[in-house]
Amino acid sequence: MDKMQMQRLISRTACAIALVIIALALWRLWASLAINSFWQDELFSMNLARMPAFGPMLTLAAWDTHPPTFYALLWGWTHLFGLGEVVSRLLPALCSVGLIVALVLLPRREIALLPRLFVAMMVVTSRFWFEHAGEVRSYALAALLLALAALASSRLVAEMSA
Repeated sequence: MDKMQMQRLISRTACAIALVIIALALWRLWASLAINSFWQDELFSMNLARMPAFGPMLTLAAWDTHPPTFYALLWGWTHLFGLGEVVSRLLPALCSVGLIVALVLLPRREIALLPRLFVAMMVVTSRFWFEHAGEVRSYALAALLLALAALASSRLVAEMSA
């Protein structure tokens, strides 16, 4: 086996290990959605989500320190799918999964797969990501939107300098 083949084998093995770790972390997230009851901040979010009318909900959401985008999405989500704890936590969990997908799929093509998987693996193994990934708060949506904005600006800068 020459040096190039050995490097490919190491790279493929590292990619496979990273994918397994990411898959296990995502499975852990999905499995944990029903474990805990809502806590105080989540109850605030759910009180806004259960309001019958969208306008008054937005008025109350404007008083919170978080932008109202998540509350608007949560209001629509819960009116479509119900107010259960697991169903309500699915929205931020999907945003958290979207963050991982964005980190792997959206960077410029010049960035190899292994570094992208490594970044995603570092995110899913962080305690902060796991604790906030399934909370009925805006953290997961904010992380997803920030990642998408950073990736879009990175691509724009690369295109403008090319």
